[in-house]
Amino acid sequence: MNAAGVTGNVYLEFSAENASFGTFTNSNSSSVVGSYATDIQGNVDIVVNSGTFNHQIMGGIFANARTGTTTIGGNTHVYINGGSVTGNVMGGGLTGSISGGANVTVTGGVISGSVYGAGQGGSILAGSSVCLTGGLVKGDVYAGGKAGSIQGDTSVTITGNTATLYNGNSWGSISGGGSGGTVEGNSTVRIQNLSSGTTAYGFDKYAGNISGGTNVSGDRSLVLDHVTVDSLLASLSDFTHVSAVNQTRTSLDSLGGALTVTIEAGSSLILNGTSDLTTLILGEHASLTLQGLTADAVIVDITGTTNYTLSLTEIPASLDNIKFLNDGVLYDAAMSMDLQANSAMLFAQVPEPGSAALALAGLAPLLWRRRRKMSH
Repeated sequence: MNAAGVTGNVYLEFSAENASFGTFTNSNSSSVVGSYATDIQGNVDIVVNSGTFNHQIMGGIFANARTGTTTIGGNTHVYINGGSVTGNVMGGGLTGSISGGANVTVTGGVISGSVYGAGQGGSILAGSSVCLTGGLVKGDVYAGGKAGSIQGDTSVTITGNTATLYNGNSWGSISGGGSGGTVEGNSTVRIQNLSSGTTAYGFDKYAGNISGGTNVSGDRSLVLDHVTVDSLLASLSDFTHVSAVNQTRTSLDSLGGALTVTIEAGSSLILNGTSDLTTLILGEHASLTLQGLTADAVIVDITGTTNYTLSLTEIPASLDNIKFLNDGVLYDAAMSMDLQANSAMLFAQVPEPGSAALALAGLAPLLWRRRRKMSH
């Protein structure tokens, strides 16, 4: 958009199957931008249903006006539903200020470059996001941008197993932050409704790297939302928090550095190894299985929970580093052991007056059988 100023919204839709779009610039070649040095008071929506775009698509601002910083007063949103884009797809732009958020949604098509929720510069005042439900992205996916600043939170959401992040030789990476710039908020990477599929390089087979973002100032969360594949093959890094929600049942090779893990009601997680997490929150009928808890101090929060499973695949030498928290009260950890399998089940030790010895000697086998039944 190149005009004296727009007081409302801007909507651009491309639906010509055989159309080809080149570039209108000599530097930072772009096929489509939301604004070229033009103030827009409302939102910018760019919808690509078909066509060939020989250069990048940006929902934000290409250049500042001569009289000052160009602004977009609302949100920007780029939708890729089909067609092909040779360059990157960005919710933001090169410069200027976006008062709302910058967003990209990909449901189809082929993107030869990377996807950025934000842009290559300027400032975004209300966060940025990327949502993928389909299509082929041959580059990487970033909730943030290549440069510039983002105030507010960033997020990447990948739904289902039909989105493909593979260029024929390697998997693209996913980040809750950006490849540059700053994020002055929290980041979230959410993987939802993921089950096994038949597509050769569908997201259920994704084995690239998922990061919370190295340029994010706040918390960096991974949310597994109804993930039911046997194992999530991705390598995880730079997370502070991992959550399993909405009947998730899967396994991970690592927690990507996360020190806080939440497993909500009815979800279960298997960790193939040890963890130095410091806080574990277990909901009703939640389950965590891992080799061991290695931090100097671990708090297992079972407030409001009566049925849970915390299993170790190796019997620990000591439980001194593990405490259970229930309604603000800390309890020592106890365990029942399966010596033949070299495994242990951990639970809160809540002795009644005068019955501590009986609880440990007589109830441990019952608790073991009870929790084994619960975990099946």
